[in-house]
Amino acid sequence: AATFPLSSGQQGLWYAYRRSPKMTAYNVFLPSRFKSKLDLNAMRSSIEYLVDRHAALRTVFREAPESHRPIQRVLDRLPPEFQVVDVPSDDALLRQYVIEETQRPFDLTHGPMLRFAAFRVADDDMVVVATTHHIVVDFWSLVLIMEELRSIYPAVRSGHAPSLPTAPANYDQFVARQGAFLRGDGGKKL
Repeated sequence: AATFPLSSGQQGLWYAYRRSPKMTAYNVFLPSRFKSKLDLNAMRSSIEYLVDRHAALRTVFREAPESHRPIQRVLDRLPPEFQVVDVPSDDALLRQYVIEETQRPFDLTHGPMLRFAAFRVADDDMVVVATTHHIVVDFWSLVLIMEELRSIYPAVRSGHAPSLPTAPANYDQFVARQGAFLRGDGGKKL
């Protein structure tokens, strides 16, 4: 596992979390409705593949015991949460379930950092909600990750290995460059 400091933006989110661990203002979510049959086993495997592929989705946060400064740790494995909920054909109830799912707080110290909930109205009607925390992803990144899922799912469903380029795992380098900039002349000017 790799351990390194937080970026400036992450530090703000970490301190907000420490003040109010139940706050959900920084949850990032993307609901999608599928009007076709989904292979939920293939979907679960595809989501696990995504988490294994992206270090940010396997990251947890804590304070270093010696300095009490926040640090992030990329784990070798951090399984995503995946649940299937059968919902009656009632749009108001479905909406309530989706809202409740997106408003559950994250435990940034233990994870998981990615949750998928499949609300099954019928075998060919499902609302899938991907939820994560802004400390590891922004909305645009979540959109890009879901685009990858569009490539991974059919491959997994057909029994093939997904064909995607290696995902960069370089956030630690970004944090180091940002810290150096802020400690230097550029940071003084800001």
